[in-house]
Amino acid sequence: MLKILLIAPTFAISKNNRVQAMMSAYKTATNLSRHAHVIVLAAGDPPFYEHPEKNLEIYRLKNVYLKDPINYMIPFSIFWHTIHIIQKEKPDVFLVNKFMFFNAFVIPLLKIMGKRVYTQIDAFPSIDWKSRTPWIRPIMWVYLRLIGIPLLWMSDLVILFHEGMTPIAQRFHLNFQVIHNGVNMDELESVSCASDVEKKRLADIHIGFVGRLESMKGYDILLQACQKILPSYPQVKLFMVGNTKGKEYIVTEYQSAQIHFLDVRNDVASILKGIDIFVLPSFSEGLSNSLMEAMAAGCACITMDKKGGNQILIEDGVTGLFASVGNPEDLEQKLCYLIEHPDVRKRLGINAKQRIQKQFNWNTIVHEYLRLFKKQYT
Repeated sequence: MLKILLIAPTFAISKNNRVQAMMSAYKTATNLSRHAHVIVLAAGDPPFYEHPEKNLEIYRLKNVYLKDPINYMIPFSIFWHTIHIIQKEKPDVFLVNKFMFFNAFVIPLLKIMGKRVYTQIDAFPSIDWKSRTPWIRPIMWVYLRLIGIPLLWMSDLVILFHEGMTPIAQRFHLNFQVIHNGVNMDELESVSCASDVEKKRLADIHIGFVGRLESMKGYDILLQACQKILPSYPQVKLFMVGNTKGKEYIVTEYQSAQIHFLDVRNDVASILKGIDIFVLPSFSEGLSNSLMEAMAAGCACITMDKKGGNQILIEDGVTGLFASVGNPEDLEQKLCYLIEHPDVRKRLGINAKQRIQKQFNWNTIVHEYLRLFKKQYT
């Protein structure tokens, strides 16, 4: 059986803290593990070793965590552990998830060891992904050009998660191939609605957010907008899914009969079954997993960043709506429009689901990876 070493910035804890994980790494590992043996090496908290499924092993490393707005984990022992795992497990394929995090520094090590390296990326920070924090932007600009791009040049193949990145990859003369990240449609179809988001009345309307409660995600913009408009719509509730640890002051300020914080959940698919309007208020996104899952669940979606993967997923007025980045007033208008027009909500949801089914379905994506890896041996 093919053995794959996936080196990621971080990875889900016991498959429960999914909204705290790099979801692209989580989905890559769990889907490929149905056809190959996948070993994950990532920064994270205990347990430091897990074998949750027959073909999936997870090694987590102690790390130094630079908090929001930096959100950067430094596992200094990653180089020793990489060598140890290679000697112990003898992987066939080496896959690095993301290139602007510390884990990507193993790329030179792997090349010195004579390994073929595939690197997955969903954005070029400072170009199609920009920080909300002004002082971080010049650091990203320098980091990308002095460190990030040279690491991609060392990679044998760069895997782009969406077509919108192609012009930038061409500009930097990268060897690349587009393979989408996506959604497990079977999982979404098989679950029932979570009990705490079930509607009590037919007229009820639910708004949802799923993601890390970090400044870049713009969750505060959504909360401001909903706090202002919800009193005019007693049938509407907002459900926020994301780790509230360290954000207790946000819960205290905004929680009400219409605004509910659900903390970290491992039943995101079930929660989305009860959501009518999904909002992704991020200031920048690569290819958003939460947006794809909401679209696949048939939610009417609003997003705020027209760059990155959002431009591939959302066609304004067809598969979703765009609001102005960082503008709670514009978001208020879009929310009110969807609340008051159920026919539009239904049409956007149907179109969004079809978009994901056709082009961002892991049932298809997994075979693209397997074909790519098998070429290595022919």
